[in-house]
Amino acid sequence: MDGTDIVTFRENDKAFRLFGTNVHVKIGAYIAGAIGFAVTIAYCIIYTFYHSRGMGRNPFLDHIEL
Repeated sequence: MDGTDIVTFRENDKAFRLFGTNVHVKIGAYIAGAIGFAVTIAYCIIYTFYHSRGMGRNPFLDHIEL
């Protein structure tokens, strides 16, 4: 290394945009996390109501549990 190969990190560089859009990858990660959290909460609510009514086993829920 002779000191001329230094790479400057620019957070707002085009490489950090999501799929060529103007959305930063950090925002994309927040969106993906929010969607995952919403799906998890929805699953927990559906699972709780289904089993609390004494309806027994549901093959679809059993498959998702695995």
